[in-house]
Amino acid sequence: LDDHALDALNERLMVAIRRDGRAFPSNAELGGRYCLRACLVNHRTEADDIDALLEATLRLGADLVASGPR
Repeated sequence: LDDHALDALNERLMVAIRRDGRAFPSNAELGGRYCLRACLVNHRTEADDIDALLEATLRLGADLVASGPR
């Protein structure tokens, strides 16, 4: 994927993770690139919560790559 396509994929992935409902990442722009961002501010966040975010990212990311660009 070129940079533009990867940025678009990351944006679609963030929306998909939020719709999944188990994690709510935000985004940031670093060096002109679209990045996913996990901001952990709840004192009740546990390792299982981080694992859920990573699992959703991998699963939904694979689904988006398999479905191709939009």
